[in-house]
Amino acid sequence: SKHPAAASAKSASGSTQPSDAKQAQKEMKTLEKSIKALDTQRIELTAQMETCNNTAELERLEREVQALEMEISAAEERWVELNAMEF
Repeated sequence: SKHPAAASAKSASGSTQPSDAKQAQKEMKTLEKSIKALDTQRIELTAQMETCNNTAELERLEREVQALEMEISAAEERWVELNAMEF
């Protein structure tokens, strides 16, 4: 009695577990790309901070870097979680 709408709502929230190893591998690859892209953004923003002499702009950049670091951390945790799964 699984309702398809309930299943898709669950996957939209991101809390569903992959059904098989292939799906987990696919998600891990996506996470790796995301982490790389986020890290590149973080490096660029950090470089901008080093040359920034405007306090308000510097604070904005710092907030962006912190947000990116949180996203990177969450993606890395998810990758580790997937990597530890046994199918």
